[in-house]
Order: sequence, then C-alpha cells, then structure tokens
Amino acid sequence: MSYVYIVDIWVYLISVCMLDVNKMERRELFEISRRNAEWLRDNYKNLKKEYDKRWIVIQDREVVKSASTFDEIMRTVRKYDPNRILVEYIQSEQVAMFF
Repeated sequence: MSYVYIVDIWVYLISVCMLDVNKMERRELFEISRRNAEWLRDNYKNLKKEYDKRWIVIQDREVVKSASTFDEIMRTVRKYDPNRILVEYIQSEQVAMFF
C-alpha cells in the first residue's frame, strides 16, 4: 500500500471564511466534511490520473473545480460555501513530511 500525503487547507478555509454554526448544526458540518474526505480517500487513485499536481475543490463528493496554483484555487473557493467544500492538492509522487 502506498501512502500519499496531501495538503489539506480545510482549517485555513475555516479560519478565513468563519463558519456560521448557527445556520448548520455541528453534527451536519462534521458529516459533510467526513463524506467529502471519505470520497477523496476512496477515489484518490483515479484523481491522481486526472488532477496530478493540481488543487481541487470537492463538494458533495465530486470535484467541482481544479486549478494549478494555490492563488487561483483560493479565488475560486470564495464562490462556494466553505461549510460544504474540501480543498486538496493532488499529487502522484509520495512526499515525506518531517515534524
């Protein structure tokens, strides 16, 4: 099994867009996030073929936008409800992360 480390900017989006938890229950937000993350994990192999070295926006368990740069994807992300999306960088090469 190959482990691929992906960059998850979900936390960044939350801090930038400030979730309004009054409109959605925390449980619902968690469930949306969990479903999108699970879909990403289950489809990562196929996503690598189509979106290698690109940023993607996942909403409702499908890719709704992709971009080659972080700045471009951040401009795009502002058009979506931050409560309902997951943004990831897809790459086929393994990356070692040291902390």
